[in-house]
Amino acid sequence: MAEQLEKPFTTATQQLVNLTFTEVLSGTGIQVFYLTTTNDTTGTGYHLYERTDQSGVKETVFGDGTEHNFNTTALNLPRTIFGTAYMSIIGKHNSGGSNMTWRLLKVSGAVETEIATVVNAIDTTEARDFVAMTISTPVHLARGDFIRLEVIKQSNGGTIWLGTNPEGSASTNLTETQTKIMIPFRIE
Repeated sequence: MAEQLEKPFTTATQQLVNLTFTEVLSGTGIQVFYLTTTNDTTGTGYHLYERTDQSGVKETVFGDGTEHNFNTTALNLPRTIFGTAYMSIIGKHNSGGSNMTWRLLKVSGAVETEIATVVNAIDTTEARDFVAMTISTPVHLARGDFIRLEVIKQSNGGTIWLGTNPEGSASTNLTETQTKIMIPFRIE
């Protein structure tokens, strides 16, 4: 037993980071977040989630002026957002069509900082829209900050059903329900 205690302590080998050729060339890594909702005794929560698990609520309903904030958890490591974020949106409107405003925000304590904004139209036919959000100025996120995607239905009548199930299976009003945002982070 004494012999074992006398052996020098060695540290574990360091972890390797794997980057694709494209990530190295562009200096950007993409992180995918899926819009999802949770229900518990405190009500409905809206989240940006990194996995494709099934959500209990497969679609989120938006009436005139409805706003929902989809949040990540607090970040464990600092990072910088820069480049073009892409959203893959699935939804439909029940009468004529309506616009949705999408605001990507940095939340640090009680302070929100806008990163990018885009408006897209949701039609009466269920459709997948692929929408770009240009992030022209690098935005640094500190440890403890989180990312928010604020989604607002503009006031022009009717109801919008937005897919909020990362797994993507059909809901009552949509045949597909996976809405996601792909956010570029600068590799430094």
